[in-house]
Amino acid sequence: MKIDFEDYLMEKHSEQYIGLDDDMPDDFNDWVYQLDPQEIIDFAQAYAKSVYYRGEKCGMDRAIKILNK
Repeated sequence: MKIDFEDYLMEKHSEQYIGLDDDMPDDFNDWVYQLDPQEIIDFAQAYAKSVYYRGEKCGMDRAIKILNK
């Protein structure tokens, strides 16, 4: 199954999220905006590795494009 970087971040957010399902999308947005640059780099590198290990033809460049939206 292919997941993009945003889906990857949503998965990471859900691992630490405690709250109501209705509030999760807003909390995700707040969480992303509060990440510091090094955390974003770390998540992007982990995402790129997971994509590489799944054999998908994307990776760091795709993660950077999604972050720049």
